[in-house]
Amino acid sequence: MSKKTNKNIWVDLVTQPDIVHRDVNRAIMTIIERGANILDADQVSVWRMNDTGDELVCIDLFNKITNLHTSDAKIPILRYPDYFSTIQSGDVIKVTDVSLDPLTKELTTILWSPSNVQSNLSVPIWEKGEFVGVVLFDQIQKQREWQLEDVNAAWRITHLVSQTLLVADSRKLEQQLDLVTRAVERIPLEKDRTEIFTDLLDIVVKLMDGDSGILYLCDVTRQEIHMEAVNNIPVKYTREMYAYNEGIAGLVAQNGRPILIDKLDLWTKIDPVFHKAKMFEVSIACPVITRGETVGVIQINRKKSDHPFSHSDLVILKQVADQTAMALDYYHLSEQNRSFDLFQQLAWQSSKVTHLDVMLENGLTLINRSLSTDIGIAQVLDTQAVIGLSINASKKLLAETNEISQLISHTLVTRDWKVKEVASLKLAKVMTSSGIRSSIITPVVIENELVGYLGVCSSTVRYWTRSEIQTVELTARQ
Repeated sequence: MSKKTNKNIWVDLVTQPDIVHRDVNRAIMTIIERGANILDADQVSVWRMNDTGDELVCIDLFNKITNLHTSDAKIPILRYPDYFSTIQSGDVIKVTDVSLDPLTKELTTILWSPSNVQSNLSVPIWEKGEFVGVVLFDQIQKQREWQLEDVNAAWRITHLVSQTLLVADSRKLEQQLDLVTRAVERIPLEKDRTEIFTDLLDIVVKLMDGDSGILYLCDVTRQEIHMEAVNNIPVKYTREMYAYNEGIAGLVAQNGRPILIDKLDLWTKIDPVFHKAKMFEVSIACPVITRGETVGVIQINRKKSDHPFSHSDLVILKQVADQTAMALDYYHLSEQNRSFDLFQQLAWQSSKVTHLDVMLENGLTLINRSLSTDIGIAQVLDTQAVIGLSINASKKLLAETNEISQLISHTLVTRDWKVKEVASLKLAKVMTSSGIRSSIITPVVIENELVGYLGVCSSTVRYWTRSEIQTVELTARQ
């Protein structure tokens, strides 16, 4: 430096309006302009590692001779091992002749010669213990011996650059998490939960710089998970149910702990679905936990192993999972409130209606409307009721259901009557021929005696929630 720096110089720098008001782009420009003056350097530039960690990208370069700012130049890291192994080790590189010094001469063609740089002082940028970039102080017009006070000043300028970049990252993250929050807030309010989960997953995949993603929900009773929403996953891989401990998400659902996989091929527990598909090599998965119970799993994937997820990514995904958990919990509470409103309506109708057939039909209508289903069946004693089916389909369905109604001593929950796990093949055939894919059928019991059944059915595959099942059971008691 041409003169000794003093405290006033630094106070003046950190109180510049661009820095105080955190105008990130202008702040970086101001810092390196002032840095060039403080160190009496001809050129100062800020370089930051890209997302894949294989290039340094110039955020801003200030040439004091021309008084111009430029950006976007790139340096491939792997081509220059001597320089980058030294700078990433935490050492400052100070070189008088960049074309002859063994640490810098490999960069002569790509970096030093085009700008006629003679001497260089390189200071690494660190964030949370990781190397993320470098600030270069260059002398162009003549060679220079860098002094201790130059190094100390360069460190202070680099620290200020680092803090400014952290502000930029923080703002970007806040904006992205705000999008997540808005999507999560819609979960309790919208009936089409899958659609809103898909919107949420799209946002999270972008937030995590992923290539695909899956949101699973858990069936705690059956110890199974299913894909509630997917992003960039072909339909043929979206198998409907997975057992706990099966694959990445199944293991997370079972133990309630997140997983970070740097290379899927080397993972000791082979994923039965995606291992052969080669859709991704890197994955991160986090449990969605409400009231101490794992109710879902969010999994984000990347195609290439040279872009692994970090601990910071895990912190972000956990924050998303926690927000999703709170929204799901609120969703279930909202379901319970809707069920309570339904019971009040049923109780009011029961007091006004004396005919059982009218009561059953009104009850089916209310419960189907509450659960957004389209078909309902019921029989209590000798009285039957059906909504959403033709007369012929109704007769076949009621007749077959009556044959097994004495066997319905507990609630029968079926997500898809077409699958082989259904116990009664004959009933399954009648159900599917009637256009029914999934259903909840629960017994109606009076004074410990089974007197009939009540069922809500859907023409689409439904993964019934615990609250929905409880709503049907409570309605049957009502």
